[in-house]
Amino acid sequence: MKAHLAKSFFFLLLLTIGACQNTPASEQNATADNIPADSTTTAESSSPASGQELSLTAKFVRFSLGDASHFIFEDKTGMTWDFAGSEDQGYVFEAELPEAEADESNQGWGSNPALQGKWFDLRYEYRMEPLYPDGPIDSVMYILEAKMKE
Repeated sequence: MKAHLAKSFFFLLLLTIGACQNTPASEQNATADNIPADSTTTAESSSPASGQELSLTAKFVRFSLGDASHFIFEDKTGMTWDFAGSEDQGYVFEAELPEAEADESNQGWGSNPALQGKWFDLRYEYRMEPLYPDGPIDSVMYILEAKMKE
C-alpha cells in the first residue's frame, strides 16, 4: 500500500511540475492584456531592428494602463497598432480619470477624449524593453513624434 501511495504522490508531483512550466496561450502575449478581443490584429508581428525610425498615419483609438501602457491606434486598413509609450511632447494621449471613475483595472488613467478619433502622422521605433514591470524583454513600439492631420 505504501508503494502505491508513493507512486501516486510521485505522479502527482510530476504533473504539478509540468503544469507550472507550461504557460497557457492566454498568458503568452503580455502586451495584449488590455486590448479587447475584437482587436486581434497587431502590427508587432514583424518588427525591424531596434532604433530604426518608421512612419505611420493612424487614428488614435484609446489609451489603457494595465501592467503596461498601451497607446492604441488604428490605420486605414483597420490594423491595430499597440505602442508601449510616447515621447512626443506636443500631445498627451493619456488622461487622469476623475476619482469616481478610477479603479484597479484602469489605475486612474484613460484616454484623452480630445484626441480620440483624430488622425496622426507618427514617427516611431522599436525598442528592446520589458513587456511589463519585471517581465520578459521583447521588442516594443515607441512613438517618437506625433503630428495631428488636419
